[in-house]
Amino acid sequence: MLPLLRLQQVERTYTGAAAPALHDITLDIHAGEYVAIVGPSGAGKSTLLNVLALLDSPDGGSYAVGGKEMAHASDRQRQQLRSQRFGFVFQHSNALEARTVTKNVEVPLISQSVPFEERGAAIFDALEQANIGHRAQHVARLLSGGERQRMAIARALVGKPQVLFLDEPTGNLDESNARHIFDLLSELNASGVTIVVVTHDAALAAEASRQITVAEGTVVSDTSSLPPQTIEFGRTEIPSATKRRWLRAAIDDVCEAAWSLWDNPGRSLVAILTTAIAVAGLSATVNLSLSASNQVDSLISDAASSNLRVALTDPRMDTFSDDSLLTISAIDGVVAAGRADLYAPADARVGRYAAALPGDPGGVGAVGISGGTFATLDIHIAENVASLFDAPIIGERIAVLGEEAADSLGIIDGVEAVVFVTGVPFDVIAVVNAASLNSDVMISNQAAANLGLQTRQEIIVRTKPGHSSAIADAIPISLDAVSPGRYSVAGAANLAQLRSSVATSFNVLTLVVAAVLLAATIGTIAAMMSSNIRQRHGEIGIRMATGTHRSRIGALFMIEGFVIGLSGAVVGTIAGITIVILASAFQGNAPFFDFLGMLLALAVGVVGGVVAAILPSWRATRIEPAEAIRS
Repeated sequence: MLPLLRLQQVERTYTGAAAPALHDITLDIHAGEYVAIVGPSGAGKSTLLNVLALLDSPDGGSYAVGGKEMAHASDRQRQQLRSQRFGFVFQHSNALEARTVTKNVEVPLISQSVPFEERGAAIFDALEQANIGHRAQHVARLLSGGERQRMAIARALVGKPQVLFLDEPTGNLDESNARHIFDLLSELNASGVTIVVVTHDAALAAEASRQITVAEGTVVSDTSSLPPQTIEFGRTEIPSATKRRWLRAAIDDVCEAAWSLWDNPGRSLVAILTTAIAVAGLSATVNLSLSASNQVDSLISDAASSNLRVALTDPRMDTFSDDSLLTISAIDGVVAAGRADLYAPADARVGRYAAALPGDPGGVGAVGISGGTFATLDIHIAENVASLFDAPIIGERIAVLGEEAADSLGIIDGVEAVVFVTGVPFDVIAVVNAASLNSDVMISNQAAANLGLQTRQEIIVRTKPGHSSAIADAIPISLDAVSPGRYSVAGAANLAQLRSSVATSFNVLTLVVAAVLLAATIGTIAAMMSSNIRQRHGEIGIRMATGTHRSRIGALFMIEGFVIGLSGAVVGTIAGITIVILASAFQGNAPFFDFLGMLLALAVGVVGGVVAAILPSWRATRIEPAEAIRS
C-alpha cells in the first residue's frame, strides 16, 4: 500500500543561508501513524513539518501525498488538501487575539465554506474534544497558555482532519496541561487520525509510536514501535463553485472584513476619519463652489438686464429717425427704450451762473432725454416728474441732476436751485441716483435741441434678464436690415460665454480638489493597510494553513478597503453638507447642493479605499504560509 506521505531526497535551502535547512530527506509516513520528530534547535524539524504540511515547498527531491506528486499540484489543490485533510497546531497558537474562542475555531470552516447551519455543531464538538468548551465565548487574548493551546487544537480538529500536524504543542505548558495534550493526541490517534508532532518534550515523544530524529537538516534515526495501520487516504476533491457555495464565501468574506476592522477599532477609525476628512473637503468644495457659482450666475443675470446703448456709426447720420425708438421698443424682450442726446462737458458749460466762472466744475455734462428714458435707465423718479420732460414749454425749462453732478454744483435735493447750461437757465426739480448719468444734468430732448450744440445721440434700451445679448444682435438688423453696420450696440456681454467660463473654472477647481484629495486618501489608507498587513502576518498564516485560497486573502483586504472608503465617504458627505449649511448661514446666502457632486464625493471615498487596498492586498497574497506563521 502506498504511504500517506512520502519524501524522497528532499532539499530545502533558504536564501542567504550558509547551509541547507533540509538535505537528502527520505521517509514515508503511513496513515494512522503517530510520529514524533525530535532533534536539537535549528536541526530543521519545523522546516520538515512545514514541507510535510504543504506550508512550504522543497527546492529539490519529490513529495507525494496519497500517491499524488505535489511538485505538479496547483496552488488551489495544495490549499484544498490543507483545508480538507490536514489540521495544524502551531507553537504559539497564532490566535486572532480580539475574537472569541468560538470565532477562532470557526476559521477552518470559513476556509472550506461549510454551510452555516452545520458550523455550530462542528465547533461545539471540537471545543468539547479539546476540553475548552467552557471558554467558548471568552476573548483569545484573555486565555492562559494551556487554554490557548487547547483552542488551537480545537481549531485544528473542527474540520475533521485525517492528518494532524503539531509544532511544539506543549512547549509553553505546565505538566498538567501537557498531560491533557498527551492524552488527547493518543485518543485522536486511536480514532485513526495520523499525528505528526515536532517536539523537544521527551515525554511527548515517548507517547509516539515512531520517533524520527533530525540533525543538521538530515534524518539521523528513525524508529517504529507499531506497524502502520491500513487506513486508506481518500481522494481530495476540489468543490465545485456552486452559486450557494460562492454566496457563502462572499458572505463570510464580508463578515470577516467587518470583524477585522472591529478587531482594531482605533486603527479603523483613523482610516475612516482620514477618508471622511477628504470626502468632506471635496463635498464642501463642490457645494460651496455651486453656491458661489449660483451667486455669480445671479450677478450675471443682473448684468444681463443692464442697459444697452445704441449709437450711430454712419458719419452721414447724426440723429435717429422718428421710427427708430418705436422699432426698438417693439423687439421681444425690450422693457423700455428712450433717446439720449449727449453733450461733452466742455460744450455744455454747466454751472450755477449764466456766465462761466473760474470755480465752476468742469466734469459735469448735459444730456437730453425723454420722459421714458427714466424708466429705461431704471431711474427712480415720480411718474408726474418724468412726464414733465415730454410736456411742451415747461419741459424745456426743467432739469434733473444726477447725485454726483448735484454734489459738484453744491445743490441739495429739495432746495430750490437753478442750473445753467450754455448760459440757459433750468429749474432743478429733482436729484436722483442715475447710474451711468450720475455726473450729468438731464434736460428734455427738445430743450437740448434748442441749445443748438453738437450732440451725440443714443437710444438707451433696458432688456429683460438674460435677453441683452440676443437683443443687441437684433437691434441693428431691425433698424436697417440692409446696412445693419450703421448702428452699434454697447453694453451686452457675451453672457453665454461668461457663464461657460465660470462653469468651466468651477469644474476645473472641483476636479483638481478631487484629484488631490483622492491621492491623499489613497496614500494614507494604503500606508495604514500596509502596516496592518505586517501586524497580521499570523492571521494570514492561519487562514492560508487552514485552506483559505490566496484570492480570498486578497479579497478580504479589498473588502476592508471598500468598507473603510464607503464608511468614510458617508460620514464625509454628511459633514460636507453640514459645513455648506453653516458656511452659507454665516454668509447669509442660500445653500445649494449638487446631487452629482455629492455622488462624486462618495465615489472618491469608495474608489480611494478600494485603490488604496490594491497594493496591500497583492502583498498579502504573496505571503508564504510558513513565513507568516514563523513571524
